[in-house]
Amino acid sequence: MKKKTNSILILGGTGYLGSQFANYCIKKKFDVTIIGLKKKNNIKNCKIYQVDLTSEKNVKKFFLIKNDFAYIINFTGYVDHS
Repeated sequence: MKKKTNSILILGGTGYLGSQFANYCIKKKFDVTIIGLKKKNNIKNCKIYQVDLTSEKNVKKFFLIKNDFAYIINFTGYVDHS
């Protein structure tokens, strides 16, 4: 499968930094796909998938379906509130 040169996957794109970067990329006419723990409705003109990235099974399942990204950017993080 040929990769689109303007396609970008943003991991953690529903968080503050990731969503700001996603909006920037959308304005620059990138084909944006976001993976996050929550569905965020205020990001328009992109595809958002709710995937738990701590599960190897979920990650493999996602990349078997969708794997044609020119760029992958990681804004994920881990916060322990205990």
